[in-house]
Amino acid sequence: MARCTFTSALVCLLTGLVLANTVRAEGTSYFAGWTVGSPWNGSGTILWSPDSGNTWSRQGFGQIANVDLVSVSAVNPSSARVVGDASDGYATIYHTSNAGSTWTRIGTAGDIPNTTLNKVYALNDSNVWAVGAGAIIHTTDGGTTWSNQLPSGYATTHLQGVFALDTTNIWVTGGTNASYATILKSSDAGATWIQQSGGDVTNANHLLGISAADAQTAWAVGGTGDRYIALRTTDGGITWNEQAGIIGAYDANEVCAVNTSVVWMACDRQLYRSTDGGAHWVGQWAGDYTVGLSAVNDVEAWGARALYNGTIYHTSDGGSNWTQINQLGGENLPSLKAISFASQAIPEPSTLALSLGCCGLGVLWLRRRRNY
Repeated sequence: MARCTFTSALVCLLTGLVLANTVRAEGTSYFAGWTVGSPWNGSGTILWSPDSGNTWSRQGFGQIANVDLVSVSAVNPSSARVVGDASDGYATIYHTSNAGSTWTRIGTAGDIPNTTLNKVYALNDSNVWAVGAGAIIHTTDGGTTWSNQLPSGYATTHLQGVFALDTTNIWVTGGTNASYATILKSSDAGATWIQQSGGDVTNANHLLGISAADAQTAWAVGGTGDRYIALRTTDGGITWNEQAGIIGAYDANEVCAVNTSVVWMACDRQLYRSTDGGAHWVGQWAGDYTVGLSAVNDVEAWGARALYNGTIYHTSDGGSNWTQINQLGGENLPSLKAISFASQAIPEPSTLALSLGCCGLGVLWLRRRRNY
């Protein structure tokens, strides 16, 4: 989905409002997660759910700069990283370690470039990666210090996907470099990178998301310039083969490999799920420009929509049924760019945080950044 224009709308959050979805049976495990998006009432938007998306509340109001937040990565039910546009001369990176009660900006202008960070992946609380235009930044101390490990020749390449399988094996994807989409692989924690071009990589114009199930098996998704493309490798990236059955105009935006069999994919006009390693895909309806995706197992997944106003999608039955939330207090949600739920199940929450912002002006980006 290519970058387009923006519009603004007056949005009002009523303090104490909780969005109800479906209610689970007593004793059912829940998952905690976050979704992020456009500025709302003078602060970047972070919404949090402690109960698998049944209820949502706003976090970080007044703590987050008035910037577009583009990506979030949940480490566990208490810890997450959020990245987005630059503010005060360097990209914004925020961290919570208390389930969002407080959000703290990390990094400095001395070690974080003045660019938008398009994707963040937190392997754990110490080891975090983020990518953007001319940036592959990495920390091993939780964000106290960062290093830019961008290889030569990629200073103008818009990097938009990152996945860390472990502390040494990293994949990064992005826009065109050397006439085809970028897939970079590092096997030494980012000290060196190899651009992967085997198989059908050259069919792609840009790759927006990547997810690996193990050292050999990974999926990368994006577009050719006019249609979805999804690539799979089963040999660690030596060769990538285009997946059949992924059909649609514009882009495949995000992918989440739960394991070598179960894979979820979010596209501009559809959500897909495979339970046989990508041999077959089942398309499931979603609103236009669903750009965020998170899945914790073969049946439970969430999506986030960016166009016009934000929508949060949720399924707990493998996609046969999807619930959706697109309003707070009768007003449209701002554009949502990413969603991430921690994979560790938690008991049913005994209490819910009800703090939401009040009336304000939200700037809604019609489309997610796509600069190729």
